[in-house]
Order: sequence, then structure tokens, then C-alpha cells
Amino acid sequence: MITHHDASTSEGSALDIPVPPRDFGSTRRMLIAAFVASIVTPLLFLAVYGYFGYQTRISDSSEGIDRLTRVAEEQAVKVLDVTQEMSLRIMALLGDDGDAQLRARQLSIHNFLADTARRLPSVASIAIFGRKGNLLASSSVYPVGLQSIGDRSLLTSDRDDSEAGLNISQPEQISDPIFDVFNVSLPRYDATGHVLGVLVISLRRDYFQSFYQRLTTHDKALTIGLFRSDGTTLVRFPAPRETLINRARRSSLT
Repeated sequence: MITHHDASTSEGSALDIPVPPRDFGSTRRMLIAAFVASIVTPLLFLAVYGYFGYQTRISDSSEGIDRLTRVAEEQAVKVLDVTQEMSLRIMALLGDDGDAQLRARQLSIHNFLADTARRLPSVASIAIFGRKGNLLASSSVYPVGLQSIGDRSLLTSDRDDSEAGLNISQPEQISDPIFDVFNVSLPRYDATGHVLGVLVISLRRDYFQSFYQRLTTHDKALTIGLFRSDGTTLVRFPAPRETLINRARRSSLT
């Protein structure tokens, strides 16, 4: 009887223990927080990784563009240095001779100019003009006949003065031989400082374009150009539309 009484008492005591209430609101908030964290955390890591990856790509691209710029600049400087050196040799050959003396020596001068232009792939032609713009000798033709550039801008205001003393014209097309060129000119002076004429060296634009094309072979998004200090486009690859060349003076470079 005593044992039976104790069992009943124990059973009643177990039933009297209160069941803790279930807080569904807290559980729901925890689930929502876990759900938000499962979305935000990967997005945060992705954003951080994307930002640093973007900065790395921008840095790599800038370094690559800087290298290409230096290569293109060195090529242009090299061509102009060779052009200046060649012009000095031609000036030494011409001396202080005037129009009449140069016409008398036209054949020998033509042979020298033709041989010089033939050895330089960047040169389309070399021409010597007199005091009034009359053509005295040329690497392309002999005899030159009665040709003149008169008071064209090449000899007067339309030029790009540089420290090297070379004047660079706007792009144009020459007919014999047919090339798209820009002209590098150097005035000739006598011993008293009076102008004897001008030496004009026509540089081939396609020579620069082919070089720029090789530089951009692995990245078609790149554009490389050579410009005068006033913003005129001398050479660009890919080549711009003609309207862009004509509007160069209103370009962002200017």
C-alpha cells in the first residue's frame, strides 16, 4: 500500500511541471535574420571582390595603355629625328644656292633625293621649293616643270612650329606618287638670314597607321592617334571619318 501511494504521488508531481511556452515570434525573427544573412553575406563578398577586381583591371589596362603610348611616341620621335637628320644632309647639299643654281643642278639633286626617299619607308617624297614657291627639284619626278605652291599655308601661317624647327602641315594627298601624307617642312636661309625657299618632306600616313594597327592587334577597343599641337588629326587608327578630321580644331584635345 505504501509503494502504491508513492508511485501515485510521483506521477502527479511529474504532471504538475509547467511546459515552457513556445516563442514563435523569436524563432521567426531568427529564421528571417538567417535568411537575410544568407543573401547579404555572399553579395557583400561578391561586391568587395568585384571592386578590387575592377581596380586591378583598371590598373592593368592603364599600364598597358601607358606602354603602348610610350612605344607610339618613341616611333613618332624616331621618324621625326630621322627626318630632321635627313633634312640637314639635304640642306648641306643645297648650300646657299638660289633658284637658278638649283635648277641647273636639278638632275643630281633629283638623284640624291630619290635615293634618300627610297631608303626610308616613311617618306613618300621630298621636294625643294624656291623663294616664290616654285618647285625646283623633287625626288618623284624629273624634270619638275613649272609647278608652284605659291603662297600656300604650308609656307606661311598654316604650320605647327616645334622646338626642332620642323613645321608640320595638315594631312593631304599628293598625286605623284599617290599617298595620303602630312608634310614636314624646313625653311632655307642664306648667310644673311634671308629666306631662300623651303624643303618639304612628305611622310606617309599609312606607315604610321600600319604601325598602330600592329600595336592594337590584341585589343580592338584601343585607338591610337598622332596629333598636332592645335588638335589636328595627323594619323589615327582606326581611321576617323573625314568629318572628324575637318572638325579637329573643335575637338576635346584642342
